[in-house]
Amino acid sequence: MCEGKNDERLRASYNHRAFIESELKQLTSVILKSKILEGVREIRVFGSYNNGNWNPEISDIDIFIEADKVHADSDVEFEHWIKHDARKSKSVGWSYLERFQIGGYSVWQTEKAKQDLIMKTMKSGRILYQNKTRPIK
Repeated sequence: MCEGKNDERLRASYNHRAFIESELKQLTSVILKSKILEGVREIRVFGSYNNGNWNPEISDIDIFIEADKVHADSDVEFEHWIKHDARKSKSVGWSYLERFQIGGYSVWQTEKAKQDLIMKTMKSGRILYQNKTRPIK
């Protein structure tokens, strides 16, 4: 009986992941068109979604963005504008948009904090986009 519940959870998790992967592709497209960023260098997904500890019922999905310039006064403002642009695009239903935790950092910020454990964690995430003409140091 316990195996049946585990199988159900695995199927549900797989279905969630399929939707999320689709939304991650759409979100990458939205981010690349966003006016709040200049010179996007890379977009990564990190944290529990990336390392296999993600719980579809309670976990968020962490997104790291590195760009030449970020035109926002705070993380909250940055995330608000990216989600606003995503909703405006209407390219997908956005079932998981509110669970995305999106952080934008300038190259200067990532260089300054490159020894920081949190920055190392973000930079070790799975690459969703990388600008090959602007290599990351």
